[in-house]
Amino acid sequence: MEEYKDLDEYCYKKNRLSVFEKYKQSADPQVRERANNWRGAIGLQAVDGHTVSNDLIELACKNIEGELTSE
Repeated sequence: MEEYKDLDEYCYKKNRLSVFEKYKQSADPQVRERANNWRGAIGLQAVDGHTVSNDLIELACKNIEGELTSE
């Protein structure tokens, strides 16, 4: 089994969460927070050996960008 030094390296190598990288540099702190929250939630799924659908990642991006909210 391949070794990873941390979750970021695992996700980068698996290329599932690299889509969230563009939000790390956002000037809007709410965008950064939403991206971090989604990244953490999806990353926890990966740690447990689960994968998420592309639809979920698309939904996450819409939420991060403010197109979808929980309200």
